[in-house]
Amino acid sequence: MIKKKRVFDLVFCFNDKEILESRYRYMYNFVDYFIFIKFDNDTNNFNDKVMVIDYYDDYQSFDESNFKELINSLDSIFSFDLEDIFFISKSFEIPNLDNISDCIKQLNYTPIICEQTQLMWGNKNISKTKTLGTQIFSYSQYLYIKNIFEYMQNSLLHINHNDKLCESGWNISTFSDLNSFIKNTMFWNNLGVSEYEIIDSYFTGYDFSNNKIIYDNNINVPIVFQSLIQKPEQRDGLKVVISDDISNLEFGDYKILITDVQQNIDNIICYKVVYPPKVLYGEKSYVDFKLDYKKNEILRIFQTLKLIDEDEIHIKINSERSGSEFICKFSEIKNGTPSLMF
Repeated sequence: MIKKKRVFDLVFCFNDKEILESRYRYMYNFVDYFIFIKFDNDTNNFNDKVMVIDYYDDYQSFDESNFKELINSLDSIFSFDLEDIFFISKSFEIPNLDNISDCIKQLNYTPIICEQTQLMWGNKNISKTKTLGTQIFSYSQYLYIKNIFEYMQNSLLHINHNDKLCESGWNISTFSDLNSFIKNTMFWNNLGVSEYEIIDSYFTGYDFSNNKIIYDNNINVPIVFQSLIQKPEQRDGLKVVISDDISNLEFGDYKILITDVQQNIDNIICYKVVYPPKVLYGEKSYVDFKLDYKKNEILRIFQTLKLIDEDEIHIKINSERSGSEFICKFSEIKNGTPSLMF
């Protein structure tokens, strides 16, 4: 008798009760068995087709030996067939059921890695950078690829021409409140950014690669996940001051200072422009070179700050003879010619 090909959804879970339950409802009719590998003490209510495995260590310590032990123990229960299919992913890496069957059809000698759209807090807001998420493999591949779990994890970090990609699904890791997202990100260690950078992205409309979030009306997130969507409010505008002499400046509500002199000022983020050593720069004098260099350095700093259109830029120049101040919105610099303004 020919066995029916079965689909097993192996899911790593942490602090994700609502996402996990939504994933279960979304994939219920497609998946034969869910295997939830939990790194927390959350309890969920599932009707059937679910096996929960408690793993009382951190995700970073889960390795090839743990994976083989897991598959072998499951095989004793389910008696895997060579054609059985496995998904392996974190709970928030959701395959798109509208095209996932086409991805499965591409399985031959190597696993498939799903390239997924990174949703940023909302169902229409996305990062321009896609993420690598759900991995798909067959039981026969598990048997003949040595250390398949390590192989797949390395592929997520260092994709190469031998790895097969299939565009399918969404990364909805941001579909949680800000504090939970920070906690989750620190657990998975999957962004490589600080808590400050996460909060900054949340309130400024940037992704975690410092790119402005894209609004895409063609993104159709399954309705089961839409109740989890977050709606961050944009932070209030702040003031950035650029000055070559701060001895007589009144900062008021300034938050960021860009200057030539190292400064440590309470409640102010200070950036010192560090120039290359004095060498010859063709026909241009070193003084002129420093002015050009400073313009470029200021623009580079702007790129790291995740400024919003309403932020104010104050350029203050103080000298023995006179002082001057130029004020504009960041939107004017972003859409104009910054070098002329400076």
